[in-house]
Amino acid sequence: MYSAATYRFAPSLLEQGSQADVHILGMGSIGTLAAHSLSELPDRPSVTLLLHRESLFDAYQAAGNQIKFETRDGKHLSSHGHTLEVLHDGQWYRPDAYQAMRNLQLVTPSSTVIKSLIVCVKATQTVEALRPLKHRLTAKSSILFCEGITLCYSLTKVATK
Repeated sequence: MYSAATYRFAPSLLEQGSQADVHILGMGSIGTLAAHSLSELPDRPSVTLLLHRESLFDAYQAAGNQIKFETRDGKHLSSHGHTLEVLHDGQWYRPDAYQAMRNLQLVTPSSTVIKSLIVCVKATQTVEALRPLKHRLTAKSSILFCEGITLCYSLTKVATK
């Protein structure tokens, strides 16, 4: 599980307490664990799951609008209450806007600044996964990479383009 020591890279999360808004990109095993672990904190931050594939949104809905997973010892756990954003055609949308877009209604994509981001995609996918978020990150954004540290050169190229 994640602990307070995990956030030495992003200390603002603990200082802001429940006012913090943490975005998580990547809902594989590590992203799921990060989201669930944050939901277990006593002073829980707001967690936004960035679903970079539309099929992840459908799976989340099919699971009863929650994250479900099994631990190594066979326990079935779940967490709920997350905010969602779904990537569609290079833009991020909240679920209500995404559903409206599916019904061919004109909607505005999400554009809020991301203060704290946990990246949990495979190292080979990180640069491409971050491109649609580039305009929402600032010099003050805290980013925790949970896969692949050898991305510095490629990420610098993304940031300067």
